[in-house]
Amino acid sequence: MTIGDKIKKLRKENNLSQGQLALKIGTDARRISKYENNINLPTTETLIKIADYFNVSLDYLAKTETDNMATTPIRDKKLLQQFEEVDRLSDDEKEHIKYLIQSVLDKNRFKNLAKEAI
Repeated sequence: MTIGDKIKKLRKENNLSQGQLALKIGTDARRISKYENNINLPTTETLIKIADYFNVSLDYLAKTETDNMATTPIRDKKLLQQFEEVDRLSDDEKEHIKYLIQSVLDKNRFKNLAKEAI
């Protein structure tokens, strides 16, 4: 996925027009269109503004090789920071974190299934 594809995806997920996004980051709609259509690349300064606005990392926007990366941006800054810290843990510690997360997700699924059954 290109930078332009990612900008367009984020903009649409947030129900923004190109003009609205342009206003938010201090540019114009024509530039947003050129970014999204991969005609021009945003400057580093513009990439930072876009990343900050959508609460995603610069890596997410800038890297086109995403085979080994998560492609869903994490909007919760604290959660993103925690995942970045988890990424530096040992493999055993990571597995423990994954188990804990899965346990919470399973509990939530069971709770929702119980509500639906009533």
